[in-house]
Amino acid sequence: MDYIAKIQSKFQSQRVNASKLIGELVILNSPNIIKDVKKRWLLGESVFGGFIGEYSSSIMGQDYKAYKLSVNPQAKGHVDLTLTGALSGGLTVKKATETTFQVFSVDSKYNEIGNKYGFAEFGLSDSEWIEMQDEILTFALETIIKRTYE
Repeated sequence: MDYIAKIQSKFQSQRVNASKLIGELVILNSPNIIKDVKKRWLLGESVFGGFIGEYSSSIMGQDYKAYKLSVNPQAKGHVDLTLTGALSGGLTVKKATETTFQVFSVDSKYNEIGNKYGFAEFGLSDSEWIEMQDEILTFALETIIKRTYE
């Protein structure tokens, strides 16, 4: 008996659409994606490594830096995108195309902050994505196997 052929036949008959499954898993994991972005922002860390930004060296910029440092010492005086919490509270993940996703905020400051610091700051860093990708791919593989053997 050709066991492998039987499994392969069942796998194909299930018409498992891996990209659709992974897309669903990304959306299901959106709370974790948002949690990672918020955590990075709280520390003032950029999606590219280093820091999101530095405050102006003007008197007003330095006064604001001192204020932000007193409100959020975790960012150590770097730009942290967390003043009111509305920007991070409005974070959401949506499917942009068949194979891409976008993390954005429904807060009114989204475009202003994105234009100033880069819209990439709303996404995951490479290391955050690798960790998320490993979780998603493991779950996708388990789901495909479970569907095949049902």
